[in-house]
Amino acid sequence: MSRLAPSFSLFITAATFSVSAWVLTRIPTDKRVPVHFDIAGQPDRFSEAWMALLIIPGLCALFTLLFALLPRIEPRALNLAGSQRAYDTVWITAILLLAGCHGFLIASALDLTLDIPRLVTALVGLSFVATGNVAGKIRPNFTIGIRLPWTLASDRVWYRTHRVFGWGAVATGLLLMAASGGGMPSIMLAITLFTCLCFLLLGTIIYSYCVWRSLSREERA
Repeated sequence: MSRLAPSFSLFITAATFSVSAWVLTRIPTDKRVPVHFDIAGQPDRFSEAWMALLIIPGLCALFTLLFALLPRIEPRALNLAGSQRAYDTVWITAILLLAGCHGFLIASALDLTLDIPRLVTALVGLSFVATGNVAGKIRPNFTIGIRLPWTLASDRVWYRTHRVFGWGAVATGLLLMAASGGGMPSIMLAITLFTCLCFLLLGTIIYSYCVWRSLSREERA
C-alpha cells in the first residue's frame, strides 16, 4: 500500500476536526447549524452545533479506517495491489468530497453565504473527472469499481465496462462543471445533476449486461 492516500486522508481528517474545534469556540454554544439543504440550497434541517460539526470529521476517520483495512481482506488482493493508483485516487476523492461538504457546514455555522447547489455540482463533477480518468486501470476485485454480477463473472466484461464508464464519467464530470459555472437556476442544476447520474449509471449497467450477453457460453464460464 502506498503512503500517499493514508497520509493525505489522515491530514484532512485532522484538519476537519481542528477547524470544527476552532469554529465551536467562535459561535454561541446553543446555536443550531444546518445539516441538510433542499433542492434550492436552503437549509431545511438543523442540529446542535457540536454534533453538526463533528459528523463529517467522524466520517473522514471512518473512511480512512475502511480504506486502510479493505485491501487486507480483499480476496483478489494482487489485482487490487495492481490498481494502487486508482485505489488511491478513489480514496483521496472520497475524502475530498467529505471535506468539501464539511466546508459547507462550516460556512453555514459562521453565517457565510454560499451557492451550495452550484458548489456541490462542481464538486461532484470534479470527482467524476478524477475517478473516470483511472477507472479503466482498475483490475477485477471486490472492493472498488463497477461490481455487477456480469463484471465479476468475466474479466473481459469488467475491463470493457470500466473503460466505457471511465469515458462516461469524465464526460459527465466536465458537463456538470460547465453547468455549475453558468447561470443555470439551482433547481435546474439539481435536475441536471440527477439526470446525468442516472444516465451514467443506467447506461453503464445496460452496456455491461449487453457485453456479457454477447459472450459465448464458454467465455461466460
